[in-house]
Amino acid sequence: MKADAPKRWLITGVSSGLGFALAEAALARGDSVAGTLRDRARAEAFSASAPGRAHGLVCDVRDEAGVSATIAEAARRMGGLDIVVNNAGYCLTSAFEEATSDQIQAQFDVNVFGLMHVTRAALPIFRAAGAGRFINIASLAGVMGYPGMSLYAASKFAVVGFSDALAKETARFGIRVTAVAPSGFRTQFAGGSMQFGVNEVADYQGLRQTLRERLAQSNGAQPNDPARGAEALLALADHPDPPTHFALGFDALGRIAEAISGRLREYEQYAPMGAATGFKESV
Repeated sequence: MKADAPKRWLITGVSSGLGFALAEAALARGDSVAGTLRDRARAEAFSASAPGRAHGLVCDVRDEAGVSATIAEAARRMGGLDIVVNNAGYCLTSAFEEATSDQIQAQFDVNVFGLMHVTRAALPIFRAAGAGRFINIASLAGVMGYPGMSLYAASKFAVVGFSDALAKETARFGIRVTAVAPSGFRTQFAGGSMQFGVNEVADYQGLRQTLRERLAQSNGAQPNDPARGAEALLALADHPDPPTHFALGFDALGRIAEAISGRLREYEQYAPMGAATGFKESV
């Protein structure tokens, strides 16, 4: 399609946060948006926000069959898909030991396997069209680990690694994939959407208390504006040569650079120990 032509979006998780802000911005400039929500009344309200261009679809990304039906319906209503934004997700804040097996499974069911269900359903549509874009919302926690968020970090590292490899697999079909690493945006991330481990262990009491205090302090005081983040994501979607990795937030690149450079220094420090492994004819 032409660069300036209206685009057709599928955005998961448009009830709040970046997903809501992006859907609102895309609709405001004349694009069509199929947005997934888990509540029927909210889906109907979303459809009413821009009749004919806004399509609220009830979908739980954990349900693979339901996801396939939702993607097909979105493409049918809009006459195709141009951009899929895998935005649905949440954070399990917990020391690893304090999370139950069910909580661990649920974190990956939404953040990783749900994203993969959506991607699997959309790929044939993009391949048939010879074009398409995936924007996968990861996190700074997909670049660095935070104590008390080990499982969330694991899920977001998975999103980044998956996106990196998928971009290479699908480039031949005209499909572009970008993993977005947002820093702190003023959403409900640190509020109502947060979940906590339930198997409390006394030795982690200090970590638990520190995390809850920091989350309470940051909730509603995050430094980045979701509306401006949405504008940056629109620019990313419009870019003729989008990157595979994208830092979102005025403070994001500095924090990513610090994490990556620190990791590289550690690799280099211990490289002689790890490199003494080749056969004699190889070195």
